[in-house]
Amino acid sequence: MALAAACLLALATTATAGAGPTDTLVVFTGSSSDSAVAADFTSVTQGALAELAASMDVALQVVDTDHVGAPLEVGLTPLIVFQNHRGRSIYQGRTKTLDRVRNFVRTATHRPQTGPGLGAAAVLERPGVPFKTRGRMRLATPIKVTDLSGDLPEGFDAQAFTRDAAQWVRDAATTRGATTDTPARLRRSDRQFYLDFHPHRAADGTLSLGIAAYSQFHCHDPVFVQLQAPLSGPWSDRAALFGLAYGVLMDAVDQVIAAADLGDGFDPVPADAPAPRWEALGLALPDAPANAAPPPVAIDRWPTQWVMVSPGAGAPPAVQFAFPAPYDAYRGEATRVSGTLTLAQGADGGGVLAQATGRFAADPASVTMGEADLDAEIHGSQLDVAAHPESFFVLETTQAQAVAPAFGVLIPAVLNGQFAMKGHTLPLTVSASFEPVTTADGDVRLVLDARWSLGLLRPFGIDGPSGDEENGDTLEFEARLVFAPAGD
Repeated sequence: MALAAACLLALATTATAGAGPTDTLVVFTGSSSDSAVAADFTSVTQGALAELAASMDVALQVVDTDHVGAPLEVGLTPLIVFQNHRGRSIYQGRTKTLDRVRNFVRTATHRPQTGPGLGAAAVLERPGVPFKTRGRMRLATPIKVTDLSGDLPEGFDAQAFTRDAAQWVRDAATTRGATTDTPARLRRSDRQFYLDFHPHRAADGTLSLGIAAYSQFHCHDPVFVQLQAPLSGPWSDRAALFGLAYGVLMDAVDQVIAAADLGDGFDPVPADAPAPRWEALGLALPDAPANAAPPPVAIDRWPTQWVMVSPGAGAPPAVQFAFPAPYDAYRGEATRVSGTLTLAQGADGGGVLAQATGRFAADPASVTMGEADLDAEIHGSQLDVAAHPESFFVLETTQAQAVAPAFGVLIPAVLNGQFAMKGHTLPLTVSASFEPVTTADGDVRLVLDARWSLGLLRPFGIDGPSGDEENGDTLEFEARLVFAPAGD
C-alpha cells in the first residue's frame, strides 16, 4: 500500500523550488495525444502558470489525470485549483487569462470558495437551461431570444413569441441529447456557453435569425457570431429555423471547446476515471502556519452601497477608448473617474446584482491620447470641457441573475441607462460583468467590467480621425471600475 501511494504521488505532482509551504496552485491536466487543448496547455500555458506561481511565492503541483484520475470535484481538464490552510477553490475563467488567475489566487488566499471540501455549496441551479453531461462534467447553454424586429405580424404577441422561441430551442436541444426538463445543477468545474438569437421579420414574411455564442468567461466578445449572413426561411417554418440555429451554434461551441487559442477549450474527465481523494494525491489541506493571520470576517450579507476607488498600481485605466481598425492607433483614456453603485436588496437584506443602479462620471478634461497638441484640441473644440465639465452614465436598471456576488464567479449583466456628454443625453445599453475580488491586504472589492460604443458625429458633433462619418465615427469604450463598500 505504501509503495502504491508513493507511485501515485510521483505521477501526480511536481513543485516549484522555493515555494511557500502552505499555498499551492494545483493544475489538473490530461496527456491525451489527440487533444489540441491538452497539448497547448502543457507546452505553453503550464509554463506561464509556473512563472506566475513563483512570482506569488506559491507552490505549483501538476496532476496528470490520464494516469492517476482526479477527485470527483474535477470534471474537466485543464482545471486550476488553489488551496491553503483556509480551504480550496476552483478557478473559473479562461486558462490563458493570467491576470484573472492572479486575481483568483489573491482572492482565494483570503476567502476560499468552501472550507475543507468543494461540495453542495458550490452548486448553481439554473431551471430551464438545456444541459448535456459529458463524462463527469455538464455543459449548459442558457438561451436568450431578443425581441422580434422588422415587420411584425398583425396581432403579434411579443411575449408569447419569445416564450415559444425559447421552447423551440429547448426542443432542438432535447433532440440532440440535452436535458431540458430538470434544472441544470452546475458545479465549478462545469461550463456554460450563452446562446443568443436575434430574429427579424421582413415585409414578405421571411424570418432571419442572427445568432451568437458567448463564453461564460467573456460576455463582451462572442466566440461565434453569424449576424451579417443570418439563417432565414418562411415565417411559417419559424420553429424549424430556431432548431436549425441551435444546431449551428452547438457545432460552433464544440469547435471552441476543442480549440486551444482562446482558453475556453477543455477535455471532460471520463465518467469512469479513478476518483482518488485529495489526500491520496498528496493534496491534503495543510495546517495553518504559526503566524497565520486570522481569517477575514465572513460576508453573510453583501453591502448594498459601494463607491469607486483607485484600481491600483499596474491595473488598467478605469476608462479607456479607441477607434476601430484601421484607426485603432487613435486611443486614449480618462484619468479622473468616479462613481457609486447601489445593489438591489435581496430577501436577506443583503445586496444582489439584479436591478442594481448607480452613477459613474468622468472629467472630460482628464481625457488624454498621449500627445499634448492632440489633447488640447480634444479638450477645446471637440469636448468643450469649459462648458461641459462632466460626462456621466446613470445606471437605471441591471439585467443579471438575482444573486449576491460570489468570490470566483464572473456574473454577466446588461446595464441600461442614460449617457450624457457635451450637453447631449441618450439611452445606452452596456454589456458588462461583475466579479468580487480581494486585494493583497484582504479587503473586498467589486469589479465592474464593461464595453460599449458610441457614434460621435451625431449627436455630439465630434469628428472621428478620418473626418468620414461612415468609417471613423464610432468610438469603442472599455471600463474597469473597482468599488469598495461605502464607508470603508
